[in-house]
Amino acid sequence: MFLIPLPDSACAVGQVLGSEEFGGFVPVVLFGHRVASADVSLDEAIKNAVPVARSCVGKLCLDTGEWPVSGRQPIFLSTADWPNAKFRKRRSWVGAKFDNSVVLETFLKAYWGYEPWDGMKDPDYFTRFLFEPNHRPKSARLKAEF
Repeated sequence: MFLIPLPDSACAVGQVLGSEEFGGFVPVVLFGHRVASADVSLDEAIKNAVPVARSCVGKLCLDTGEWPVSGRQPIFLSTADWPNAKFRKRRSWVGAKFDNSVVLETFLKAYWGYEPWDGMKDPDYFTRFLFEPNHRPKSARLKAEF
């Protein structure tokens, strides 16, 4: 489990899905729950948390501690639901999607309403992260709402 700091000192919660790396990238899942700070126990915080998004992301922020690792929990997703699962089966990564930490942080800021959900060049860009792409989070705000 790891935390991604948000602009108001709260943290979004994520989980690394296994130890398999793809050239410095790891599969992660993000939860529709945030915690007040990096000092809270995640055991209670994620008890009822729902996975909302997934990605393969560069692990530099995990390695440097910018995204603090906060313990271990059983993996919440079957491997079929991991990001790039269809490529893993084929052992061919052509066409797989990988993101850097800035993209994932920007997604989370938009998810929690700190930045516009439709703020990218493609206004639907962030929907590709979601498990249910037709369901914009209630916390997300569009450009017109800023």
